[in-house]
Amino acid sequence: MPGDELLSDPALTWTHGIAIQAPPEQVWPWIAQIGDDRGGFYSYTFIENLIDPEDRYRNANEILGEFQNPQFGEGLIMDYLTVHAVEPGKYLLAELAGVPELGWTWIWHLYPAADETTRLVGRMRIQPAGEVINPAITYVMDLGGFVMERRMMQSIKDRAEGRSDPVASEALEIGLWIVALVAGLVSAALFLVLESWRIPLLIAILAVLSLLAFTFLQPPI
Repeated sequence: MPGDELLSDPALTWTHGIAIQAPPEQVWPWIAQIGDDRGGFYSYTFIENLIDPEDRYRNANEILGEFQNPQFGEGLIMDYLTVHAVEPGKYLLAELAGVPELGWTWIWHLYPAADETTRLVGRMRIQPAGEVINPAITYVMDLGGFVMERRMMQSIKDRAEGRSDPVASEALEIGLWIVALVAGLVSAALFLVLESWRIPLLIAILAVLSLLAFTFLQPPI
């Protein structure tokens, strides 16, 4: 894919794809406006804003005309991750700028498919300079990257197909996740202290399964 030639030996490579029931020209406007101060990244803004003191992440539910012409060097994550190359209607490629100790590329590529549909493929590659990432750190980054990018890809699909996120959907999703977590912790504690342990154990198992589903399957509300 475009941008693969920029990093010779990435320690991490994620490639995610999704089928969208819309032609590329209907998907592209949502890709063109990606960026923190632009249309957002269509993922979990609650998590993104945890590490951003300016609380800048917002996901647009409409096409923003002022951000439909991304240019080389334009910032997508502040002035660090910037536009490296763009082919309108086809792909947007970003690269980390001004950080010699870390290589990072990210591309969103649209492939026309049959019956006026589109295959959206996102690829992120990360290469530290002269370092080997600890396998445990790699594993955690893989899980985090999967969760955030799955949400992003599904949200782009929804918008291109004419759906948008209800205003309270993210808060409700986070609330359900916390309820499942608390239920699991309380049930695990009851399992340890109660003589009648079977029901707490069952609830704890169901809570864990719910957490896995909420985190990795991300079922719609």
